[in-house]
Amino acid sequence: MTYNRYTLYSKDLPSSKTEVIKAAQLEILLKLDIETWGPKLARNVLHNDLSLKKGETVTIEAWTRALPWIDPFVIEARKMGVTPFVMYESENAFWANVDSGRAKVLGQLGAQEKAAIRKSDAYIYFWGPADRARWYRLPKSTLDSLTAYEDEWFKLAKENKLRWCRIELARVTEELAKDYRIGYREWTRELLEASTIDPQPMVKKGKLIAERFENGRRVLITHRNGTKFELGLSRRKCYVDDGVITEDDVEAGFGESTVPSGVVVVAVDESVAEGRYVSNLPTRLGLAQFKEQSDNGVWNFQNGRLTSYNYRKGKKSFDRMYAAAGEERDRPGILSIGLNPKIRMAPFFEDQEYGVVTCYIGANDWLGGTNKGEFKSWMALRGTDLQVDGEYILKAGKIVV
Repeated sequence: MTYNRYTLYSKDLPSSKTEVIKAAQLEILLKLDIETWGPKLARNVLHNDLSLKKGETVTIEAWTRALPWIDPFVIEARKMGVTPFVMYESENAFWANVDSGRAKVLGQLGAQEKAAIRKSDAYIYFWGPADRARWYRLPKSTLDSLTAYEDEWFKLAKENKLRWCRIELARVTEELAKDYRIGYREWTRELLEASTIDPQPMVKKGKLIAERFENGRRVLITHRNGTKFELGLSRRKCYVDDGVITEDDVEAGFGESTVPSGVVVVAVDESVAEGRYVSNLPTRLGLAQFKEQSDNGVWNFQNGRLTSYNYRKGKKSFDRMYAAAGEERDRPGILSIGLNPKIRMAPFFEDQEYGVVTCYIGANDWLGGTNKGEFKSWMALRGTDLQVDGEYILKAGKIVV
């Protein structure tokens, strides 16, 4: 058996015959996925998401486990007359530096990285590092150091009108699937299908929903599970991640996308929230909290504030975050509707499932709201009715605009 640098790190070397066979099977499946889905994924991202044109440039940043997916992107870019530039991040080298106490160095943008942002028309980021369990176990101070570059990166991206996206497929590992208690192959297949669909139906629906949100005043969400919840709107610009980044998106400051895409998001009126909101989908906050993930949550609001809450599972995790939060913790923040018909179980993509409504409390200033702070929490609801000023957008989870 030959182990290539793409599928395993040194600590992953099999210790039994069964593990050797399993590693070989996964390598074969990965090769088949790349052959079958790689060209489709590359075409959708380069042509639709990033709208690249002949003569433009794209930078592709990838970690060790994502490297096999790079070839289809480089090949497709060259076909289009687009110049690709690949930045490689080594998983082993990253953790060696973290273990040696160099988190602050890792969290700094180098001059060449800044140049790549300034000189690129588009940017693709394949998630990393792959060992998310280890990542979530790091102390907050270390995580803060490692991610210290983000504000500067986002600022440069906006200033230079960069079109960029994150590829969620790169976050899928067998280890993470076990922790999330979902099937590794099922998770992979769902993301591949959701990342390669024709975006135009999402573009059409997303535009209509955004128009209702931007021009409406009151939202009413109802569900047979006991949800009857009213929110206010303040004529704010929506963020529509519909699988196509347009010039208008970039000008509005929304030059980023996730792959797969599919959600309309708006910052709501922070002073209006009334009634009861009950979730029927899990809320995952990261691997560390997954052991007691929030599920079947209930929020009660009165006069624009959260007055009480409860969870069937995960209440202790929420209690800890809520107790440490500021005044933003009680205020409504964001509302979203999912657009992607292929999303059903992918962790952290619950809000992108077609027809799913997600409500957030806490910070929303990143989307043009007035709630500032570090606290934010959300709950998703499948199969709901949603009206804006008395007109239906959703009926039993089906988009009707």
